[in-house]
Amino acid sequence: GIVLLGGVLFVLVYRLLSHLAGKIGAGRAGAAGKQPENKEKTDDSGDEDEADESTEEEVEVGWLTEAKDWAGELISGQTTTGRILVVLVFLISIASLMVYIIDTASMKQTEECIRWSDSLSQQIDLAFNVIFLIYFFIRFIAAQDKLLFWFEMYSLVDILTIPPSFVSIYLNRNWIGLRSTRALRILSLPDVLQYLNILKTSTSIRLFQLMTFFASLVLTAAGFVHLIENSGDPPSFTNPNISFNMTYPTCIYFVIVTMSTVGYGDIYCTTSTGRLFSALVIMGGLAVFANSIPEIADILSSRNKYGGYYRKEAGKQHIVLCGHITYESVANFLGDFLHEDREDVDVQIVILDKHVPDLELQGLFKRHFTQVEFFQGSVMNSKDLSRVGLETADACLVLANKYCPDPDAEDAANIMRVISIKNFYERIKVIIQLMQYHNKTYLLNIPSWDWKQGDDAVCIAELKLGFLAQSCLAFGFSTLLANLFTMRSYKDDKAMPKWLNNYLEGAGMEMYTEYLSPAFEGLTFPMAAELCFTRLNLLLIAVEAKNDQGTESCIAINPKENIRIEQGTQGFFIAQAAEEVKKAFFFCKRCHGDLPGSAPEPGDISHSSRHGKLSVAHTNPISLQKLHDQMDRKFDSTGMFHWCPDVNFEDAILDREQVTATVYSNHIVVCLFADAGSPLIGLRNFVMPLRASNFHYHDLKHVIFVGNADYMRREWKTLMNFPKLSIFPGSPLNRSNLRAVNINLAEICVVLSSKQASNLDDPTLADKEAILCSLNIKAMKFDTEAPPTQQVATTPPSSITMSES
Repeated sequence: GIVLLGGVLFVLVYRLLSHLAGKIGAGRAGAAGKQPENKEKTDDSGDEDEADESTEEEVEVGWLTEAKDWAGELISGQTTTGRILVVLVFLISIASLMVYIIDTASMKQTEECIRWSDSLSQQIDLAFNVIFLIYFFIRFIAAQDKLLFWFEMYSLVDILTIPPSFVSIYLNRNWIGLRSTRALRILSLPDVLQYLNILKTSTSIRLFQLMTFFASLVLTAAGFVHLIENSGDPPSFTNPNISFNMTYPTCIYFVIVTMSTVGYGDIYCTTSTGRLFSALVIMGGLAVFANSIPEIADILSSRNKYGGYYRKEAGKQHIVLCGHITYESVANFLGDFLHEDREDVDVQIVILDKHVPDLELQGLFKRHFTQVEFFQGSVMNSKDLSRVGLETADACLVLANKYCPDPDAEDAANIMRVISIKNFYERIKVIIQLMQYHNKTYLLNIPSWDWKQGDDAVCIAELKLGFLAQSCLAFGFSTLLANLFTMRSYKDDKAMPKWLNNYLEGAGMEMYTEYLSPAFEGLTFPMAAELCFTRLNLLLIAVEAKNDQGTESCIAINPKENIRIEQGTQGFFIAQAAEEVKKAFFFCKRCHGDLPGSAPEPGDISHSSRHGKLSVAHTNPISLQKLHDQMDRKFDSTGMFHWCPDVNFEDAILDREQVTATVYSNHIVVCLFADAGSPLIGLRNFVMPLRASNFHYHDLKHVIFVGNADYMRREWKTLMNFPKLSIFPGSPLNRSNLRAVNINLAEICVVLSSKQASNLDDPTLADKEAILCSLNIKAMKFDTEAPPTQQVATTPPSSITMSES
């Protein structure tokens, strides 16, 4: 109290003297202003004296200002030195509190006679208080209002704890006192954690503020109860009613029970002062428990359980999955990626999405909790990308929403995600799903996008339409590829017919890669394929061929004998499971018998493989006469597709008279369900394989599109340079339209749909028109003896993915 009173008096006296000095200075200035001007001009020496006095005042004011600014920066935490000082004072305060707890446990009373030199705890506490005293003066210099500074909480703590430490040296006594108020320094813990960049969110900061407030209040109140009950009531400071010495932990228990208004009654205060303080604790406890505890519970309950950071295990790989995250998309991905037919996939899948997963998706995560982790966040936020460890990931996959009403908008959103990912870490391998093929060009504008480093874009419409176009040339091609790309397990069932078992066995096969053993070195591809099929029961369809320098490689599908197997060659197999293709890696010539045939001398790699392109074997080379005929036809700039001059949209439209006058046969009919405003599906991807330059012009099949004319006008911009294309406006569900285009003489009919399922309760209802059209065509009767349509392929784009067909 004396220190507090002395400090307040010092500030008041200083302010009074400053006020009087200001009044005197103002009076002198006013008197000097009333003097005659001639007298001011003649008194040169007086002017010099006044100038010297003003200069001294400015120097004095400047020195005080600099000292105040220096002290303010030192305690504000704006500089590294200030942060270190704040953290150091906090740690010393906690250490001082620990010394207090040790003293309460070792001392039988609150005060005992002991020399300062014989008490280690007093020596440590004195050293701490010297630091607190220096910090107190720094805070005093930096204070804006020196009078209010003495009534601040931390100032009162210093006043109550620092002077008794120095007085105890003179009196040779150790007094517990109010050193428990050092617990109030715990309130600065949130600030310290922010300086250390541990607390970053407002929720965590508020949570720590509430928890530190409750902890400091309990510890301080417990220290006050301990002092009162073990000292007694004033003025004699004796407590004859106490039957035992209340320890500090017992006082903490008493305060918590009292603040919670439970009051077991096993511990209670026996002094009048203690009982009065207990009443105050109860009233304060009601306020604390009514405000702080419910808020803490609310923060803990609403805390995002999908926050935090991904902890990567040593030696374990992980990939990041983002984009359109739903139960269906994640289940399809996990079903293929973690299929039992694959090898033990020791790869963590980290999913990042801004939405909280629903209960169905949460259940999926729990079933795969050992390999799947979900984090809530945005791909557009660099902090969230850092949380999932993108810089250490092996790849990042961006999924697209195949049910989106606007495919271009969906592609634009995914491309923006790729830009954000590449800006965060440009070396990450990104695989993105796109809805429209023409949006691939935007990826090339990203500076860090590199196809050679593994970046890739998978266009859903391009794949689907390309598969359908190949099915028009080879029936069942899309089904074959769908079975290869879809992970299915096959188990022999004797109850099923043999043909069904054989089909399911083939459908259960997938494509796997494996390195060939040294026993294959020097063999040509046909010899290696024969060996795999006859001895290992494996189907080898392609190998990885490298150029002469070994810097670039390509996938050679069924190459000729000019490609030989080298050391470390990777083969592509069709098998039931990944374990089966291991036989090619462990095959040994000595252990498993002689190789069929002798190995000829290694030859040169084909020209196409040296340039890193796809090498495909041709069993029947093009004759010179056929090549000469093709030279008379026009191809595009790449030489890969048949080309013709621009065809106007009106010239490509067929009316009923034209259709009746022309008998179409062995042609392709495309039944297209689309409105004028439906999103474009990219019919160019369907036409391009049918107009490949390796076909003779006379072998090209005429393609007739039956559908909405306004929609086809929008698609025609990319189709106008392909030959033998026509448009018949009308509904594909109208049998008269189908008869007009000679559907019974067509080689194949393809049913496409651009209708979206976004406005439907059940997305599968978007396929209803395509299914009805297929049933309608199969049910049609014709008078002619010509064979009916051989095959009907229905592919609503809104319901097809790479793994489904």
